[in-house]
Amino acid sequence: FKSTVWNSSIPRWIDNSFSMMQRHEKAMLWHITKEFPQPLDCIVDAGCWTGASTLAFCRGVKDGNHPQRSNMIISLDLFVVDDHGRSIYRERKGIELELGSSILPLFLESI
Repeated sequence: FKSTVWNSSIPRWIDNSFSMMQRHEKAMLWHITKEFPQPLDCIVDAGCWTGASTLAFCRGVKDGNHPQRSNMIISLDLFVVDDHGRSIYRERKGIELELGSSILPLFLESI
């Protein structure tokens, strides 16, 4: 998985986007969207958390060289801090989020 084509040239923004995903997973989403062989009608990003997957899809659409249709990206999440997300923020960023608070501002800042 890590030795595939999408890891040959990873854009800088991938390392700067905070996520639960690993860098090769974000690179895969970007690469597949960028290189998709047909026009994109719609991408549904279900469970986008703070937006790294949404950003990967957006950058893939922007960087791709294929016929466009709507290129709509629908991002869905509850945008509510749970125990898991709270612990990730605490461990990786040193930020304490309040359980049950909204992470929508973090998502909007990310994308």
